[in-house]
Amino acid sequence: MMSALPTWLHASLLSVTCFLMTLGFYYMSKWLYRRHPSILVMPLLLAPLLIVAVVVGFKIPYQDYMAQSYWLLWLLGPATVAFAIPVYDNRALIRRHWLSLSIGVTVSVLVAITSTVVLARVFELSELLQRSLAMRSITTLLPWKPPKRLAGKAISPRCLWFSLA
Repeated sequence: MMSALPTWLHASLLSVTCFLMTLGFYYMSKWLYRRHPSILVMPLLLAPLLIVAVVVGFKIPYQDYMAQSYWLLWLLGPATVAFAIPVYDNRALIRRHWLSLSIGVTVSVLVAITSTVVLARVFELSELLQRSLAMRSITTLLPWKPPKRLAGKAISPRCLWFSLA
């Protein structure tokens, strides 16, 4: 008769699995997108959908997935700073097209906030969580870590899609 895995081994296996799954889905969808360019296989859409399907399908608690993948969120900070170099290199072009860039950013922020709040209401999330997700929808590229608890309550796994997408 086999004994249950020790807790430390279970956590280590989950950590490696989450790491490999996240990277694997991203690179697989990137490869697929290069071969068949379509919005349906775009890496920023397909990879999170596959992750959500696996996490929900295997009943991996949201807190466990995020605990094992926190460093991916942490890496967004240096990536955001790295965007400053091409912005600096193209500052003349940016000055020339400031109006269209401003309109594009404004519209995208409004769409991000609106779609997040609408989806949060469809999933009947609390008002406080809706506001938190709305803020998250426009700060994804900033090194902001979502709270594990909100107003003293653990965040529901129904929020997984919003955090990954």
